[in-house]
Amino acid sequence: MSSPDDSMDRFIDKIGEMMDDMLDGGHFQCSAPAAWKPDLNVYEIADGYVACVDVAGMKREDIQVTVDGATVDISGERPPPRIQAADEDIIVHTAEIDAGRFHRRITVPEPVDADAVDAVYRDGILWVLMPRQGRTLCRSEVWNLRSEI
Repeated sequence: MSSPDDSMDRFIDKIGEMMDDMLDGGHFQCSAPAAWKPDLNVYEIADGYVACVDVAGMKREDIQVTVDGATVDISGERPPPRIQAADEDIIVHTAEIDAGRFHRRITVPEPVDADAVDAVYRDGILWVLMPRQGRTLCRSEVWNLRSEI
């Protein structure tokens, strides 16, 4: 059974497709909005670029990374934290943790080697290694870099 949010997302996606068709597939694209926007840092190093994205509370398999030239898209969905309590009368006093779908787009100054892009999820941070064309970027280089950042 779909939720009202799923129906609204499908509706927004359909409107987006119609707008894309009207604009003849130009530079404008419309899609359902993301529910939240994780923080990220992007670094440039000798052999490419490294992004670290704060996606605590997620599983690596719930995060998608796609590459097109110099553009890297990172998306996924983080479930809301759940409390396990025998008593069903739970009162929320503060709720600041973002949950739901997200999408971040990174554009770096030059195309990266899409086949060599690597993503590592460690301690709530997704590290995306994006080597320049014809270069290699090893995980060990990034872990050495981490201590310097």
